[in-house]
Amino acid sequence: MNVSGLVKANVQVIGLAAGTTVGFEVTVALSGDLNGDCVVDVADVMLVATCWHEAGDCLAYDFDADGKVTVADIMTVVAHWGEVLAVTE
Repeated sequence: MNVSGLVKANVQVIGLAAGTTVGFEVTVALSGDLNGDCVVDVADVMLVATCWHEAGDCLAYDFDADGKVTVADIMTVVAHWGEVLAVTE
C-alpha cells in the first residue's frame, strides 16, 4: 500500500543480524476523518454534531476535553474540511 504525502523515514532495528527482514505495520490517520473514509467531509461533522452537549460515549469527540461536545469540537473537524488522504494499493 502506498500512502501519498507522507515523509519517508529510514528505520534501524538494533540487535538484528545484517540482512534480517523485519515486518511492521504503520497506521496513518487524517485529522478530522472520524469515520475513516480518508476524507474530511459532512459525514465527519455529523458524527460530532450528533453528540452535541453529550458526554459518555461521545467524549471521544470532545477534542478540547471540557467534558462535553460543543461547537469548539465541531470546529476542530471543520478546520480540516476537504482534506484527503490518498491511498493506493
